[in-house]
Amino acid sequence: MVSALLQMEAFPAGMELFPAADENAWALITEVIDDSDYYLLVIGGKYGSIDPETELSFTEKEYDYAIEVGKPVMAFLHADPDEIPLGKSEKDDATRKKLEAFRGKVEAEKLVKYWSNADELAAQVTLSFASLRKRHPSVGWVRGDAGASPETLAELNDLRKQLAEADAHRADAQTGPPPGAETLVQGEERTEFAFSYSASISMPGDYTSRTIIYEGTIEAEISWDDLFSCVAPDLLHEASEKTMKSRFDAMLTEELEQDAIQAAWLEAEQQGEPIEERGARVFIRLEDFKTVVVQLRALGLIEKSDRPRSVKDTATYWTLTPFGDEHLTQLRALRRPAGSS
Repeated sequence: MVSALLQMEAFPAGMELFPAADENAWALITEVIDDSDYYLLVIGGKYGSIDPETELSFTEKEYDYAIEVGKPVMAFLHADPDEIPLGKSEKDDATRKKLEAFRGKVEAEKLVKYWSNADELAAQVTLSFASLRKRHPSVGWVRGDAGASPETLAELNDLRKQLAEADAHRADAQTGPPPGAETLVQGEERTEFAFSYSASISMPGDYTSRTIIYEGTIEAEISWDDLFSCVAPDLLHEASEKTMKSRFDAMLTEELEQDAIQAAWLEAEQQGEPIEERGARVFIRLEDFKTVVVQLRALGLIEKSDRPRSVKDTATYWTLTPFGDEHLTQLRALRRPAGSS
């Protein structure tokens, strides 16, 4: 098997070469796995030396560690453990059960290959390694005389500095408004909108009162901080545009219901003597809603959510930017009274 790997220009680092007896040996083993591109597991008739702390063999610990750090794994299991000569198999019942459990775990977690003799094992390793290397290409070892020149190293260092500067600029951009935002209306500045309303007014009828629905628009000014503060808590995770519009409508109804009722009452008076109001709803018009979303995005407060979702879900979702999260905290977090400790 080792010969087969060498012929494929691979450099095996066999764990059987390292003593698995103490913490220093285990540190060396994990370092070798970290430095390797692939992990190859061969299970025959022996479970191997057991770690007294975990009661697992060092081979199983190695396998678990390789899985944990994300190494591509090839597993080769003896096809018929019962046919292995007694001298090459486990004699202790408890250890044999551990070996069977280990085999079962590997078979459940990985696509395994089976072998019956050394020639079959070498053939399976050759085929599997070629396939694995295509599916998971890696850098491998680099010859010392093929290393980077001083000029290349200097260029790489400059590129590394540029990348660090770009990361720093990006971090600054995430925690502050985007360029040009200072020219946009924002914060406590107020913008006038014409909000739609639907109000119910009771009017006298022939035998009993009748309810008439009056619809129209009312103009009102609202600050951009109020608009943002209304929907921002829902965007801490993410929220659909439908949810955002519902939040705006609820806020507008709470603040402007009486204005809508008054407008409807004046209209009702032109048709008779109104009896009483039944309530009103105020909602933001679709075009104005789109304008608000664009403005909050331009201010660097919200961004489209890129979380994956089902194909059937065609809604548009928005979430807070880091800057938006920080601004929400400034607007909504409760503070102690001045002078308190």
